[in-house]
Amino acid sequence: MFCVTIISMEEMYTFKWDISMSVGEDSIDKQHQQLLAEVNTLLDAILNRHSEDKVENTIHFLDGYIDKHFSYEEQYMSEIGYPDREAHIAMHREFTKKYNNFKSELKATGVTSELAMEVQSYMGQWWMSHIKKEDKKYHLYIIAREE
Repeated sequence: MFCVTIISMEEMYTFKWDISMSVGEDSIDKQHQQLLAEVNTLLDAILNRHSEDKVENTIHFLDGYIDKHFSYEEQYMSEIGYPDREAHIAMHREFTKKYNNFKSELKATGVTSELAMEVQSYMGQWWMSHIKKEDKKYHLYIIAREE
């Protein structure tokens, strides 16, 4: 169980997927949209003092969904013969490690201002940057290969 003792944060913002983030594969684009929506749900649950269950349910959803997404994307990169697949997988593993540390800290300390900021500044920003920069690389690889 997570302990939700909340803070006031006016500077938080949400993460929105837009067409410039498309990687040209509908399933992955939809997964990215869902991941960003769930990060927003987690931020909302923390900042708006939703129930402990809401925070727990969102974390539980993210646990499975992140693994599912990474597996799907890694298989896709394998199928297209993406040459930087191993480096990309290493980024996924690093994120997973940091995410697991976040969950452990959340269970140990409950919700704090620092953890709320970490959701925003690390998790949300990581996804935005990763999709726009790293995931776009395999999309550009496919485009170059087709020319």
